[in-house]
Amino acid sequence: MSWGDDGNILAGSPAGLMRIPASGGVGQEVERGAEPQIFPQVLPGARAVLFNTVGHNNVLDNVDIEVLEFKTGKKKTLLHGGYFPRYLPASGETGYLVYVHEGTLFGVGFSAKDLEVHGTPVPLLDDVAASSSLDRYGGGQFAFSETGTFVYLAGRIHDEAYPILVMDAAGRIAPLLAQTGAYGNPRFSPDGKQFAYTAPGSKGIEVWAHNLEHNTSTQLTFTGPGSHELAWSPDSIHLAFGDGAALWWILADGSGAAQELLSESGRPFSFSPDGRLVYSGNAGGAIPDIRTLLLDLSDPEHPKPGKVEMVLSDPHVVNVDPAFSPDGKFLAYVSSEMGGEEVFVRSFPGPGGKWKVSAEGGKFPAWSGTTHELLFLGSSDRVMVADYNIQGDSFGAGKPRVWSPTQIRGTSVSRNFDLAPDGKRLAFFPRPVEEQQSKGPLHVTFLLNFFDELRRRVPSEK
Repeated sequence: MSWGDDGNILAGSPAGLMRIPASGGVGQEVERGAEPQIFPQVLPGARAVLFNTVGHNNVLDNVDIEVLEFKTGKKKTLLHGGYFPRYLPASGETGYLVYVHEGTLFGVGFSAKDLEVHGTPVPLLDDVAASSSLDRYGGGQFAFSETGTFVYLAGRIHDEAYPILVMDAAGRIAPLLAQTGAYGNPRFSPDGKQFAYTAPGSKGIEVWAHNLEHNTSTQLTFTGPGSHELAWSPDSIHLAFGDGAALWWILADGSGAAQELLSESGRPFSFSPDGRLVYSGNAGGAIPDIRTLLLDLSDPEHPKPGKVEMVLSDPHVVNVDPAFSPDGKFLAYVSSEMGGEEVFVRSFPGPGGKWKVSAEGGKFPAWSGTTHELLFLGSSDRVMVADYNIQGDSFGAGKPRVWSPTQIRGTSVSRNFDLAPDGKRLAFFPRPVEEQQSKGPLHVTFLLNFFDELRRRVPSEK
């Protein structure tokens, strides 16, 4: 978000740019794009805004830096291949545009009056913490004051390759997929014989399936749908996935082309036993909600989409990460209704009760298929578990406890672990080496008179 000097806050979202009064009130749509628009910065005078438009694959090094003029609605691309754009007002209406590309901070001359880039981008710093993946806390970790002081978190956030590991509650760890990669969205099939995940391909983040018996992986998509969650069908033969614009259905053995289920943006999470897909959507607004799509799976090769039903929607509350209980009678999800992220369970389809499960924050709930346990990711990147019992339509959860002392790799919006059908093993990604070895405070760097450095190093035409 960016606080403009006109008393409004501009927020980026999957639904586009939103304007929110700083004094409170309902947000208004400023610019609605076909793809998410993020990292806004309102320019001086609140006449225009810088931002990034993000494609399906969530890789920020390939996105465009754009500017939108509020009065005319005119939008144009300033640069390609940079993210987290920020305008630094060196003097008057002339200044500099800085941004991150491949872990390096670049600067180029920019006129806030003409909304034009001048000169050629120049590399400035190569140790600014940044990540080119939205699922790995994307963005640049820096800020500046209008007096010329620049501050940043030092130490590049590496999007390095890593294996997929599996561990039990005692903390014993073994490789599930030893070959390293920039993986995401680990998901066991209901029969436990396969394992789905996302990983980079030639066009971006693709969907893959791994046969655990034969230890072979198959690439299922070739269009770079991105990291938008995966859900196995009850038959363990098909997968549902999102690409940021629609929901899709595909055979997990790679033998058929993907079929569109719904022309609507969504993140599929879970199937009920009767073939109902629950997903997180946000069509028509910036706040995500939870919906279900009933599928006729009498012919699994040609599923027939039925009615979409809204489960949870509130313009002031984020509701995400929905997961059906094994019997389909309850739905676990994450809500911001109490301020922070907390895990709740409610009766499905309702009406019925609602119960809070997490105690000190949580996200990404996952049900055990063999025990009365509900797992979720705690605030310390440790997997937590709560025992539960069901009596009729009533649900009761015990006090959450640590499932395993091992911390796992954190992600921002995609579930980064999965529980095997036997309820005994958990697939996860290891934390980066620098996080495992980190001791003591973070290293924050202040650069004084940074505007003078920009004038010296970055050519600018006036």
